[in-house]
Amino acid sequence: MLDALVAVVIVISIVSLLVFALVKLSAKSQENEDRADYAERELRLIKKFNKEMSRPLLRGTALLNRLRSRMRDL
Repeated sequence: MLDALVAVVIVISIVSLLVFALVKLSAKSQENEDRADYAERELRLIKKFNKEMSRPLLRGTALLNRLRSRMRDL
């Protein structure tokens, strides 16, 4: 009886350790995916900024029109 109880406790412990390891692994994977998504968004913003900075300076209504179009994009 005692040997069976010990065996059950060992099996439950091993299963719970495996579940814990899988949860940690999936959390780490999600963290890496979030980090990659953030890096992609940052790269897009940097490219957009560089593109905007390469354009000639605007004045007057042309500047207002560009600002309005940027506000719609957000």
